[in-house]
Amino acid sequence: MSGRSGYRARMSLVRRATPEDAEEVLRLRQVMIDSMARSDPSTAWHAVSLPVLRERLADDLSFAAFVVDHPERPCALAALVAGTLDYRIGGARNPRGTDGYVFSVATDLDARRRGYARACVGALLEWFRERGAGRVRLTASPEAEPLYRSLGFTPRPDPLLELML
Repeated sequence: MSGRSGYRARMSLVRRATPEDAEEVLRLRQVMIDSMARSDPSTAWHAVSLPVLRERLADDLSFAAFVVDHPERPCALAALVAGTLDYRIGGARNPRGTDGYVFSVATDLDARRRGYARACVGALLEWFRERGAGRVRLTASPEAEPLYRSLGFTPRPDPLLELML
């Protein structure tokens, strides 16, 4: 498959994650975390996160995860993308003030280079559009940056500061 028709064919493999997918979603999130430099390989947090994730997958209107089922392993996921909608008071560039945030883009090691991540991100971007997001943001690893640039993302100088509570 190539070009736009290949993208659509892969897109049909994408579905919205359900509460029943929560354990696999966490597993793929850990795959993403483990691929990052200076990451914490601990999985102890999964026990606390799992019931919260199940609840969010069932009832949260501002959170969505899109997945592709693994073609060779029943009951496993091959790819994941998650995102949230966030409201901030509007401005000139985004009058509605609704932003989409993409995170936890992960593909299982044995399912890479098949277009699954691209298809999942495409589904999430459509979900954002349908909900009126005026802007979508993400943080990209150097390896993933070409994918996001090909989807129209551009780098921004961001003086982001963080405080852990």
